[in-house]
Amino acid sequence: MARTLVSNTMVPLTEMAVGDGGIDGGADADVMPSAAQRALVRERHRRPLNRLVRDEKNPSIVIAEIYLPEEVGGWWSRELGLYDEDGELFAVANVPPSYKPVLAEGSGRGQFFRMMLIHKAAGNIVLKIDPAVVVATREYVDEQVTAVRMAVTGDADKRYATKESVAALSLHVDEVHEIAADALPRSGGVVTGIVDISGTSNELLFTDTAQPITVGRFRVVPSNGSLIIDRNTAAKGDFSTYVRVCAIDGNGNMSTPGGVVADLFKTRANVNLPAHNDDGRGFVEFGGDTVIWRLFMNGPTGDLLLNSYNTDGTNRHQPFYIDYVSGKVVFGSRPSFNGATPWDSGNLPNPLTTDGGSLSANRGLSFGVGYGRGALQVSSNGTDSIGGAFVEWDKSRSPALQIDCPWNQAAYMGIRWTQWGTRHLAAIDCYAGGSDATVPYISMHVGGRVNAFTFGGSGTLVAQGDIHAGNGGGILAGNGNVYMSWAGQWLSTYLTGLAGGKAGAGAICQWNTEITEFGGVSTGSSSGQADLPAPYVLVGLRNGFYTHYLRAVQLRNQ
Repeated sequence: MARTLVSNTMVPLTEMAVGDGGIDGGADADVMPSAAQRALVRERHRRPLNRLVRDEKNPSIVIAEIYLPEEVGGWWSRELGLYDEDGELFAVANVPPSYKPVLAEGSGRGQFFRMMLIHKAAGNIVLKIDPAVVVATREYVDEQVTAVRMAVTGDADKRYATKESVAALSLHVDEVHEIAADALPRSGGVVTGIVDISGTSNELLFTDTAQPITVGRFRVVPSNGSLIIDRNTAAKGDFSTYVRVCAIDGNGNMSTPGGVVADLFKTRANVNLPAHNDDGRGFVEFGGDTVIWRLFMNGPTGDLLLNSYNTDGTNRHQPFYIDYVSGKVVFGSRPSFNGATPWDSGNLPNPLTTDGGSLSANRGLSFGVGYGRGALQVSSNGTDSIGGAFVEWDKSRSPALQIDCPWNQAAYMGIRWTQWGTRHLAAIDCYAGGSDATVPYISMHVGGRVNAFTFGGSGTLVAQGDIHAGNGGGILAGNGNVYMSWAGQWLSTYLTGLAGGKAGAGAICQWNTEITEFGGVSTGSSSGQADLPAPYVLVGLRNGFYTHYLRAVQLRNQ
């Protein structure tokens, strides 16, 4: 107001606000306005003016009015503020405390608030009204009806209608009714048929009067073949600044700078998201309240990332990402597979790889293998294999299994067979012999017998028990005796029986073969001779057709 008095400028007044003075109590507290105020103590609601007129009887008085509908309220009213189009407080006043109920509380009422300004520069006040929010008071309607009645009668002093004036008024009312029937309803009602808004620059405005003008005003605008929805952010409500909510082109493609919130989202086409560059775009979000997950492509690298976030937007976890160049999945922490933790270079300090490796001290490998399958298999690497000449065994050949034996005084076990939890069955040791110059040997332990078999480096074999050959046909006993299955006796017994190769005195000889006949000596000749080969002895003669045949056998003692 001071600006108007000093500069003599025009001031468009556009809005009025209602406040409770910062008091939560009832009707026993008042608020005193101050010329130094730049805002209400506590503003409760603001809306465009419903009416702004000069008093007909006193032009220095300007009357500003707003109407609060039934759905607005739930607080006490104690102060009013009148604002110009720049949002600056022009005038402030107090009103008797009054509670404005709201329908949600079980009762409600519409209420007018008026502020009367006594101002010698009232001519500088621009009467600017938004027709979209005007509500006519009963007083205003009565004034307009009286004015129409006077205009029809042609005489302001005549208060009674003539027959002609009634007919003229009836005709005028019919015309107004026809126009009103074709018009859109201002509040409520039903519109049927096609509503065509034509022109080169059309806007359909929606204003939520319960919200500030920078939050609750939207427009729908056709532009370049697209349908656009904007939200006003300008204090004047003229969309000089705005936020683009969405745009739909003629092919049905919709673009929106914000997210899409839906209970169900389906598409039969591809969903192409831009790369995410920390600009609030280009990701698929899950959750949104206290749990937030986002899947997106990193703009600079092209990697596909999965991130979780805290409620303040800070990064919480990055479980994994997929490298665009290599296609590898990189985990931020060690995963768990069905409750099991895999081994990797993080929890296995010296892992065995295809290039080899070694096991740490007091560590080993355990193989669980079923019947018919090998626990350890060594295969050739192309043409390179562990095969080679016998004489190369201690030179350049590679073994399938190599055991380090650094101490000459110790035996090193290469393999052991065990019944778990019961006993050890057998084992093989290698012993250097005590020094670098001694002949090493291999020792096999079986059952409870230590060194049951020993193979020396000079080719010797030492057995703690008998050596059987030919499925038991021959036995080499520990005392050097040999059992001969062909003789049915031990060698010592056989040699004792021979007694130097001769039969003992009084030994009885027995046939060792069947009778064999030799030669033949004619009985009709004056002379003849027949000899027996050794070791046959003559046991008889057979005469056959004037010929004697020698009958002989081989003998054995006992």
